[in-house]
Amino acid sequence: MRTCTLPVLLAGPLAALLAPDLARSQDLVVPAALADQSGVAGNHIPFGPPSYDVQHRYQQAYAAAALTEVAGGRLIALAFRLGPSEHDLSPGPAYRHLTLRLSTGSDLVGALSTDLDANRGADEVLAFEGDLCPRTLGGGAPPNPFDLVIELHTPFAYGGGDLLVEVAYEALASPGLFGLDAAYEDGGATVSRAAETSFWGAFADDVGLVTRFTYEPGLVGVNYCGAANLNSTGGSAVIHGWGWSSVGKDSFSLSADGLPAHRSGVFLVADQPGFVPFVADSQGNLCLAGTIGRFAAQAQSSGESGCMGIVVDLAALPVNGGTAVQPGETWYFQCWFRDAHPMPTSNLSDGLKVTFTS
Repeated sequence: MRTCTLPVLLAGPLAALLAPDLARSQDLVVPAALADQSGVAGNHIPFGPPSYDVQHRYQQAYAAAALTEVAGGRLIALAFRLGPSEHDLSPGPAYRHLTLRLSTGSDLVGALSTDLDANRGADEVLAFEGDLCPRTLGGGAPPNPFDLVIELHTPFAYGGGDLLVEVAYEALASPGLFGLDAAYEDGGATVSRAAETSFWGAFADDVGLVTRFTYEPGLVGVNYCGAANLNSTGGSAVIHGWGWSSVGKDSFSLSADGLPAHRSGVFLVADQPGFVPFVADSQGNLCLAGTIGRFAAQAQSSGESGCMGIVVDLAALPVNGGTAVQPGETWYFQCWFRDAHPMPTSNLSDGLKVTFTS
């Protein structure tokens, strides 16, 4: 079975339809107040230290309240910028074997321990490992550009909570002492840090680097009523939700995989879950009840990959002539498709339950 992951969907015949919605990454600067202005000074730790203090292990915590719009998505890059008094650095610094780890916890901001191991969350992910060599870092026109970019090798699924970022590296080839833009007047409300350095030792305070996060949509919803009955592929069809559960973002899509190739199908929606076995003489189970609608205008073929996908208009679900999703509501989705197993028939995927937020 070929899973309809984001790369599969965006590389296939559905790309033109889904790419604008599913591939849309977004940026968020923390602290938000410094998105369009510099902090008060530059911070040398951990990226621009003096030559006598280059062995660094650095942690920075970000408050959950500052990352609300990222929740449910995946972090794919972090970026930093030079402080307001810095000028261009060309060539830029070179970090040997830099690692970046991400995890989450509660009440980290303003309360990081100088025992850095004690701050790390159980969901820690090694998101980047390798050399980092930005060609140049732009300065002289604050707020400076976010040129020190770390593209994550392993995206981090952020589900909420305070975020902890840990950076370490083995060696640094630097053009000299320099500082990155930092928030000193945040009072520990949004960011704080802890570090171990060869010169200063271990410390923790309420300073933090201004950070730009790049994030993309993630999986949305909870599957139920599965596994679906087997179809002619020998497996079960599975439905997925992509994007955001936020009505305000209006960025939600459905996909289904594990379908027989080149078969037509349609997605369904309902306001209640249910269970009707072998509905309408099919080989599948209907997992919906109440008022049921069909995305008939978006019916399509599964193609060679056995995948289908649609962008859902949250302002006009095909129920009762067009129903707008409201925050706090729960809706249920399923995919119904034609099959030959061995005689012409139809089948259904499992169900997807999505509770929408504001």
